Amino acid sequence: MIVEVSSSDRITIELIDRLKSLGWSVGEISGNRVYVEKIISIDNYRLRVRAFIDTNKHTLHVHSFHIEPLKLTDVDEILEELDPEEWSFNKEGGGVLFWRNNPHEYKYSDPKKLEEELLEALRLGLKLDISKLLGLDEVIHELVEIGWLTLSKNLNIEGRRCITGRRGTVFIEFKALIIAREAEMSLKVRAYPIGVTRDLISKLRSMEFKIKESKGIVEAISKRKVGLSVLPKLLVYVENELSKIID
Repeated sequence: MIVEVSSSDRITIELIDRLKSLGWSVGEISGNRVYVEKIISIDNYRLRVRAFIDTNKHTLHVHSFHIEPLKLTDVDEILEELDPEEWSFNKEGGGVLFWRNNPHEYKYSDPKKLEEELLEALRLGLKLDISKLLGLDEVIHELVEIGWLTLSKNLNIEGRRCITGRRGTVFIEFKALIIAREAEMSLKVRAYPIGVTRDLISKLRSMEFKIKESKGIVEAISKRKVGLSVLPKLLVYVENELSKIID
């Protein structure tokens, strides 16, 4: 389905593009609402989230979500995490549909915060170990094994690594939010090269970093989305490529 949005509404278009980049699909338009939907798999559960953009206010709101398989006996635990006064529910198919009673009262500036809120409620309500289910624990262990100082809280992880050589020192750090076995990450490099500044900048550009250089210090940043299992491989690749320059 092709959805046409006024080209003059730049803010709404940017929000739609952001949602698409995070795996949301755009559905119908009803009045001043553009509906979007995303399906997330969590262990044996299938979560379908439905939200809408208010094109007048350029804001994102949760409309409803459906999770299956789910029994009505499990609903109370989930509602306790969400706030039972804000949500209603009904049995639908092999699962349960939850909808927000006053969706306009709650807006999200970042789609990732919306997903994180719902996943956290399901994790607590269904007594799920999301980190274990997504394989996050294994990834953190792998990063520690290869020398990364790694911290984690819920579905947010960050890590740091320093590499040194005859021709400089490089600090690498990343921050990532894990959603449905994917890592939305920011990767930063701060380097102090000795005689290889041009080569270092060329290498960073080839790896799609945005670069700033001042007084012999090279800083670079890259934002990307990768599969969770790919995250350690990406970090090892960046580390190895930069090590070649400063060794």
